[in-house]
Amino acid sequence: MNFRNPVPTVDIIIELIDKPHKPIILIERKNPPYGWANPVGFVDYGESVETAAKREAAEEVSLTVELVEQFQVYSGNIP
Repeated sequence: MNFRNPVPTVDIIIELIDKPHKPIILIERKNPPYGWANPVGFVDYGESVETAAKREAAEEVSLTVELVEQFQVYSGNIP
């Protein structure tokens, strides 16, 4: 199957700043590849990456988050 349009995703690093040692939240993946991962999800059509990150945090781990920093946007066209 070949898709013409990209489907962007957001990966979220959630740090619990009010807890000792500031732990990072991970989720256990239910689909391949199995294992532990940052919360991640698709950006809906017309949605900003910031809104998608907040929505995915609420959906994946039931947390309301404050966005502090955007690290990087990556493109599949990088050589």
